[in-house]
Amino acid sequence: MTRVVPILALLGGCQEPGNKPDQNQDPTGIAECAPGTNPYVVECTITLDSPGSAEVVLASEGSPSRTFRSEDSAIEHALVAWGLRAKTTYTWSAVGDSAEVTTGDTPFALQNADISASGELSGIDGVMVYLSCGFFAIIDGEGEIIGAVPSVAYDAFMDGMRWSQADHSFLAASDARMMGFDDSRMVELHISGKELMRLDSDDLKLSALTHDLDRWGPYTYLLGLDDNDAEGFEVWQGDVHRGTYLLKADFALEDSWVNGLSVADDGQVILSERNSNTIISVDGDPDSAGFLTVNWHAAGVTGTGLFNPDFSPVGPDLYESQHHASLYGDDLWVFDNDSRASSRAVRISMDAQSGALTETGSWSVGQVCENQGGAFPVPGGALVTCANSGDVFLFSEGDSTPLWQLNASCGGLSYSRSTRAYPVVVE
Repeated sequence: MTRVVPILALLGGCQEPGNKPDQNQDPTGIAECAPGTNPYVVECTITLDSPGSAEVVLASEGSPSRTFRSEDSAIEHALVAWGLRAKTTYTWSAVGDSAEVTTGDTPFALQNADISASGELSGIDGVMVYLSCGFFAIIDGEGEIIGAVPSVAYDAFMDGMRWSQADHSFLAASDARMMGFDDSRMVELHISGKELMRLDSDDLKLSALTHDLDRWGPYTYLLGLDDNDAEGFEVWQGDVHRGTYLLKADFALEDSWVNGLSVADDGQVILSERNSNTIISVDGDPDSAGFLTVNWHAAGVTGTGLFNPDFSPVGPDLYESQHHASLYGDDLWVFDNDSRASSRAVRISMDAQSGALTETGSWSVGQVCENQGGAFPVPGGALVTCANSGDVFLFSEGDSTPLWQLNASCGGLSYSRSTRAYPVVVE
């Protein structure tokens, strides 16, 4: 293709006043999009005429429009467009080019997935769940799958699963001993299906991985047990081990059960210890002077829990036999399994001066969830999961009736076995 270049563009410094090039004009170049190897992904390449950022838009009648952007100032850009539906024709547009591309077929194992969604999903684009036919899936508000990868390293209720919004990836950890093997492993898969990280038993410092894992910046945190079944977590930066914390170093617990791990925005590792109704914060920042030391612990039931808690409830008990504790600013979020007749998500204010825990919001699932569960803040409300039934609910702030509800299963089992559903934003 021959391009005609105005002569003034070749003569630096020769523009007349008022005739300077428009710095805000749309970039020009060549673009091409093709189906990815994953049926929910389209891969686009954009070659600009001059360095700059790049953007591609995909639209299809009856499906949400998706926009993806590379902020790097470069000539060559490779964009992965995701959050798409399988077997769907999209029109893509970039740098003035436009054409159609059709995504691949639904994986055979997912073709008979039983998905029921009702209401309106608000504030997020979908939720990531585990489906027992062997896939992690992202499901949108209409109950359509918009992303899926095989659930490598996850095949049991005690295993850990996680969606990393920052990395657009699925993380899974397995205690393979539950399946009759002698090793554990951790695997991370990008939304495109590409393997990003793997740790096998020969790499791991703990003997078994259980229940949970999380990602904070470049660091990965894995919950597990040592050779003597002492509970703790290990910290990795890629394939470099940065440290291991064991609960027994700070707490005398004869019968502990740590069933959840999450990492706050400031690097605090939040642990849920079920049997003592206690939540524990450990410094998880490898660059901190206090790395792997305890910050505080909070009791959910007055008069029980670990000795001399730093935080205790003001008024009624707040959580019992809890799961999925996490920290957002000064708010503690917990899935409260047993302190009420019905399990619930609860948001709790933490007063660092008085040590008071005060409930500021709760959302009941209308049933008893004995095992696992999820409590996430989302814009304007909460995303709540009952793991036993596989029910996922999105509530508006202050509303006891869910705005949206999902139940998804496949593989002949009556529930998904997701420890929780994770909020997903397509970006």
